Amino acid sequence: MNVKCVILRQNIKGILKVHLLVHEENSDVEMYECDTCHYKTKHKGNLIDHILGHRGNSEVEMYECETCHLKTKYKAALKRHLLVHRKNFEVKMYECERCHFKTKHQRNLKTHLLVHRENSEVEMYKCQRCNFKTKYKNSLKAHILVHRGNSKVKMNECKMLAVLDTLDLCRGENYPVLLKCRWIFLNFGTH
Repeated sequence: MNVKCVILRQNIKGILKVHLLVHEENSDVEMYECDTCHYKTKHKGNLIDHILGHRGNSEVEMYECETCHLKTKYKAALKRHLLVHRKNFEVKMYECERCHFKTKHQRNLKTHLLVHRENSEVEMYKCQRCNFKTKYKNSLKAHILVHRGNSKVKMNECKMLAVLDTLDLCRGENYPVLLKCRWIFLNFGTH
C-alpha cells in the first residue's frame, strides 16, 4: 500500500508508521535500549541521537554553521540553529493564537502554549529528590542541578556579539554599540 499526502505529494506511510508508535504501550512494541545507560525509546532514530550524547566531540562528525561556526553533533540541531541567521520574513513563523508570541521554531510554540494552560491540564515534570514540579522539561533539567555540586556541571557561555544602534541623547546621533551576550546555558541545550 502506498499512502501519499495530496498536499505534500510525498510518501507518508513511513511517517505515519513512526507516529502510530506514540499511541502504543511500551510493552507492545520493540524498545531500543542504550548499552551505556538505562535510556529506552520506541524510535531507532532517537536512540542514535541519544548515543551521540555519550560520545565526545572528537569521536563523531561535527556539523558546523558557516556563519558563526557553532558546532554540534546533531544535524537536526544545526538545521534548527541556521534559522537564527535568517530574517523573520524569510522563514515560516509559528504564531500563538492567544497572544502576540511568534517563533521560527514549531517546538518553541508548543512549549510556549503551556503558558496558557493550567498546571492541572498538563503533564508535570517532577523532581525525584524534592517536591519541585514544572510544566517545562528544561526547567526540571536546570532544577536538578540544585542537587549537584557546581563543579560537576558543565556550563557554556554564548559567544555571540550584537551591534545595537543607540541614540546619543546629547548630540542626537545614532552610533553602534557592541554588546556581548551574557547568556550562560547548560551543556544539555543548544543555542
